[in-house]
Order: sequence, then structure tokens, then C-alpha cells
Amino acid sequence: MKRESFVFFGMVVFVFITLLSCNQKEALTWNEEFLIKVDSIHYPDQLNVGQTLDIQFFGMVGHNGCSNFKRFVVSKNDSVYTIQVVGERKMGKNLICTEAIQFLNDKKISLLQDTAGVFKIEIINPGLNQVIRAEVEFVP
Repeated sequence: MKRESFVFFGMVVFVFITLLSCNQKEALTWNEEFLIKVDSIHYPDQLNVGQTLDIQFFGMVGHNGCSNFKRFVVSKNDSVYTIQVVGERKMGKNLICTEAIQFLNDKKISLLQDTAGVFKIEIINPGLNQVIRAEVEFVP
């Protein structure tokens, strides 16, 4: 009798675990980051030391409402600011997006420079060697 109840209990546990492992739902939608292609930037050619360098970005974020601007990634090495513009798009099956094209217009970054000199700006675009280069002079 003990052996039969042990086998029955084992079968119930096996069936229960099997059913739970097969019933995992995949995420219906998820977000994916991507590098946005910047078409152009607007910036001043010269500033005084201590002034804020405002760089305005122009370009298309995505072809529909599922793509949006997310953030800037900035690194500085000596006199070179390297900037990446990161977007985020919704992905998934049966995803419904508006047809509104998303643009970077009015997205800007502000950088503060406290030393004089000529500083380079590099905007990294997707693709091999797709870089927008610019220079700004900070005078005392």
C-alpha cells in the first residue's frame, strides 16, 4: 500500500511539474535599444570658458511611434567629446504602432567646459566610420 501511494504521489508531482514547465508565456512585447542616425547638429562656433555648450540634434528616430529617443551617451577624452544618441523601440508580435514619424528635433545636450582651447565633437552614427565631426573654440 505504501509503495502504491508513493508511486501515485510521484506521478502527481511529475505531471504537475511538466504542466508548469510547458505553460511559460513568452513576453508579448519588449524594448530594444538602438543607435539613432543623426543627420546634422547645430552648435555655436565659439564660447567663453564657463559657458554652456548647447548642441541641438536633427534626424529621424524611427519610421513609426514604436521608436523613441532614450538618452545621450557622452564620453570625453582630452579635447574630444564623443556622443552617441540612443533610441528605444518596442518589439513583439501583433504590435500596434502609430504611423507618426519620430524626429530628434528639439533634443539637445548641454556640456560645460572650464578650460580654454579648441574642442572636437564626434557624433557616432550607426555604420562603419559614420561620424559627424565638429569643432568649438572656448576662449578665456
